[in-house]
Amino acid sequence: MTKILDAQQTAAVDDLRAQIARMNDAVKRAVDSGLTVEITRASRHHSPQSCWGDQMIPKIVATHEMHTA
Repeated sequence: MTKILDAQQTAAVDDLRAQIARMNDAVKRAVDSGLTVEITRASRHHSPQSCWGDQMIPKIVATHEMHTA
């Protein structure tokens, strides 16, 4: 069964997609600067309607120093 999203849900999905794209760009910049980045679940948010969503945090490791020529 396919559920049609209402306007509020569609806006929330669009916002989530945009924010994830921004996060992915930030991950690329961090990796390119010499860091290792792992995104992990920090917690899970539950709504009164029994919906849930993972909340994420980055684990960052400075893997090596960047050298410029």
